[in-house]
Amino acid sequence: MSSISVLYLIGMALVFAGQRLFGDETLSQVLTGCGVLAVLAALGMRVGAKSKAATDNHRKAQNAALGCMLIGASSLALYALSTDSAVAMLGFEDEAATRWSVPFMALWPIAFLVGTLPTMAIDMVLADSPVVLQPRRVAQARESWMVVALGIAVVFPLNYLADEFNERWDLAYFRTTEAGEATHGVVSTLSEPVVVRAFQAPASDITPELEAYFGPLVGANLSFEVVDHAAEPALTSELKVRDNGYIAVTFGDDTKTWKVGTELDASKRNLKKLDTEFHKRLLELARGKLTAYFTVGHGEMSWKGSGVGPERKLTQLKKIFEAQSFRVKELGLSQGLGDTIPDDAGVVVIIGPEEPFLDAEVAALQRFLDGGGSLMVMLEPDGDPLDDLLASLGLKRGEGTLTSDKNYVRVSGGQSDRQNVVTNRFSSHGSTATLSKNSRALPMALPTSGHLEELDDFTGKVTVTVRSMPDNWADLDGDLVYRQDASEDKKIRNVAAVSSTGDEEGDMKAMVIADATAFSDLVLASIKGNQVYVWDGLAWLTDQEEAAGSVESEEDVKIQHTREDQVVWFYGSSLGIPIVIFLGGLLRVRSRSRSRKKAGEA
Repeated sequence: MSSISVLYLIGMALVFAGQRLFGDETLSQVLTGCGVLAVLAALGMRVGAKSKAATDNHRKAQNAALGCMLIGASSLALYALSTDSAVAMLGFEDEAATRWSVPFMALWPIAFLVGTLPTMAIDMVLADSPVVLQPRRVAQARESWMVVALGIAVVFPLNYLADEFNERWDLAYFRTTEAGEATHGVVSTLSEPVVVRAFQAPASDITPELEAYFGPLVGANLSFEVVDHAAEPALTSELKVRDNGYIAVTFGDDTKTWKVGTELDASKRNLKKLDTEFHKRLLELARGKLTAYFTVGHGEMSWKGSGVGPERKLTQLKKIFEAQSFRVKELGLSQGLGDTIPDDAGVVVIIGPEEPFLDAEVAALQRFLDGGGSLMVMLEPDGDPLDDLLASLGLKRGEGTLTSDKNYVRVSGGQSDRQNVVTNRFSSHGSTATLSKNSRALPMALPTSGHLEELDDFTGKVTVTVRSMPDNWADLDGDLVYRQDASEDKKIRNVAAVSSTGDEEGDMKAMVIADATAFSDLVLASIKGNQVYVWDGLAWLTDQEEAAGSVESEEDVKIQHTREDQVVWFYGSSLGIPIVIFLGGLLRVRSRSRSRKKAGEA
């Protein structure tokens, strides 16, 4: 870039700084004045360069650059005409002032781009051809960068029109969710009538979406109606509904409400998870809220904690419990784990413990089970095996991590992917009824999964519910390579099982699966089979098998990255891409230098 263009750009930058960056009037005037003088000086230098041009082609190129620079410099005049000072000097007010200033406000950046970019391009051609200059190259550079400038310039009037008319185009996918199997199941077993009221204005564009969802659910024990808040003041006061945009679900004397909104564009997110929200409140009304206690103090996975990767985070699992109308609480020594499990415990969950439980804690859990409690256990191959507790359930954790060289999920592309095994082998037990009926469509992902073995001396009932694929082996030495011997043979292994003392209400129930990572945010957010396993399992544990299945949701899933992924993305974008661009430019310059050298030698 020539010194003329540098001075021109410095002048433009000074004008911009004086007009936009500094509020002090004196400093603003000084910077603006210096900027204008620098631009004028650059124009003078361009005229001088034209007169000193070595050849006629160079003179024509300098003339073209001067013309473009004059267009760029005219942006200063156009900008001046759009300022408040110019409007006041001309005596315009209100609408007349707007009609005057708006065109100039849109034109000055266009003039700047259309003049400046071709000037820089012509300068580059001149610097590249100091002796022999082809006019065609000058014309191509000017025309090409003129097109680029006009393309960028389109943004300015579009921005003004968008701001003025506030028009929006939503090209995102949207569909109101449909009622899932779990919701239909709960509705079919209602013992009392449920009334669902949607509070919307008569012409609301959300009403058809709500009618499409609730229509198939309407039956003997569920009715649906649309109510205008302003037309029913007594009803809205009784149900404590503040305005339109709410849905109220009434069961007996109890009512639960939540907000979906009144404008379709603003309510799409709420409509995508409509089934989740309705199912949650319907269960709470029909069954009452239960409490799920997650054990803590042994390195268990949790929904809490900063800096924890998605492979150890339980945010999605907690949401499923809450959608099943559970209050989710922690259970440690201070909450009674070493003595007595709280009386309101609907289910106790142990997920991914790394350290052993105290004998008193195991005894408390055993008393809870003996009293007809429900337990959900999710283990890891390298975590605490919970030998004593599992022995009371007729199970024990086997050795090794399930590995496959055929049926696995490719993530990193390395051999470690072999332990991201999958399966679609489910029994027809109540805890896996939906998975069994839809095994082809709903496989489960089991990253770093162990396996279970049954004990012979258990007096209760053990049912294996999830099995591995036949090509899986239990990797014992960590080399991820199959060795054909007795210790690493390929065969079907037990991944999950349920244990109970009977089939009557009040009997002990327990679910055990040898893979806790399968229910972390890393997996559960995107694998439907794993979600359904939790849904059906909770329904079986709480004697609510009519709620088996899953709720439907069209809500966008947030992409989860591990810490290693984030490091790669950060350094790849901040260092990798610029380095690639720099090296590409360097190779291009070297190639052109060699070409000119060869041409000179010839």
